[in-house]
This record gives sequence, structure tokens and C-alpha cells, in this order.
Amino acid sequence: MKKEARSQAEKIFLKANGKSTNREIAKAVEVHVLTVGRWKREDKWAAKLKRMEKALTKASAGAEVVVRKKAAAIRPYKFM
Repeated sequence: MKKEARSQAEKIFLKANGKSTNREIAKAVEVHVLTVGRWKREDKWAAKLKRMEKALTKASAGAEVVVRKKAAAIRPYKFM
């Protein structure tokens, strides 16, 4: 039962892109607010969200794009 609630809470968090509050998630899965906070911390939901977002941006871009600035290519020499 708790495992189901925990995985459901994580799905809610990820689907909302991290914008849902602990209180909203707790109410949806019928657990205490502090329990959701503990699950977030222990299971590292924020890191999972970042990895998911990174994978989506790579997939949508097709390939990683490198932007180089002219100023970065021309560096003045420092003489000592």
C-alpha cells in the first residue's frame, strides 16, 4: 500500500514538472505532508526531474548544439 502511494506521489511530482506542492501530493495519495517531503529527499525526485528534462531537451534538439562566441575565440595575451 505505501509503495503504491510512494510511486504514485512520484508520478504526480514528475508529471507536474515539480510544480505541485507536498501538500497537494499528500492529499492526492492520502499520506502526511512530511511523508511526501521525506520521500522526495530519499528518492531524489528533483534529480530525476532534471535528468528527465535534460533527456527531453536532447531528444527535441536532435543533437547537442555548441554555440561559440567570437570574443571567446580571440583571447588577449597577458604578458608578465
